[in-house]
Amino acid sequence: MSWSCCKVPSIAVAITLVSCAYSHPDCRIGLIVGTGVNACYVEQTSKAEMLDGYESSQKPIMIINTELGAFGDNGSLDSVRTVYDKTLDIESVNPGSQTLEKCVSGMYLGEVVRHILLDLMRMGVLFRGMRPDEMQTKWIFRTRFISEIESDPPEVFHNARVVLYHLGIKTDDLNDMACLRYICDSISLRSAQLTSCAIVAMINQMNVESCTVAIDGGLCRYHPHYRNSIEQQMSILLKNASAYKIVLSEDGSGLGAALVAAAFANK
Repeated sequence: MSWSCCKVPSIAVAITLVSCAYSHPDCRIGLIVGTGVNACYVEQTSKAEMLDGYESSQKPIMIINTELGAFGDNGSLDSVRTVYDKTLDIESVNPGSQTLEKCVSGMYLGEVVRHILLDLMRMGVLFRGMRPDEMQTKWIFRTRFISEIESDPPEVFHNARVVLYHLGIKTDDLNDMACLRYICDSISLRSAQLTSCAIVAMINQMNVESCTVAIDGGLCRYHPHYRNSIEQQMSILLKNASAYKIVLSEDGSGLGAALVAAAFANK
């Protein structure tokens, strides 16, 4: 199986923001973290220098599409990228682009974990040096496996055993399974931390004292700890973190599209 590049369209993330703003008028940020990643935020039109006529526009605010997944393409994320990230990038269909997306989104996290596991298995320090053919298959380690493994209660590895069996690995070694969970925890936590940094950067850019952040996407919805990890990191980065709340967008595409269509019709 091979994957193509997955860029979240600007309209999709804008609709996420608009749909949430219907019930949360202070919603100023829309974020999707699923197969791909993107974000948008509300900006003063007078600051939108790439918009023709921005200085004389009669519309005070507009939604800015950040193309968040491409952040780091200029090397600004090199300090947090590992050898596994770089290997994945080289093997991808779009080397050198969508750098943040490859560290954050559901399309890539499982593959990063697979590269880490393979390296430890080659060194003979994990799964007793087993090298099943399944693990040599690119993209076989799905990101949903990370969610399933992290859904196990502490010191319980039921889901981990099921995932490993799917990958051709049969083991009852608790240390191996604890190591697997730690790797998954670390990769998903890094994703959430980078995502929270992006949210805080948009909050700082808007210079607002409070706002709602609308989120959507598979990682936000189905990973057992992802949203909590974002909130914990935001509490570290923001002095008044309680003033910024994260809300899961409900029926984002349907409601948001209807609201955008209605606004355009009444233009």
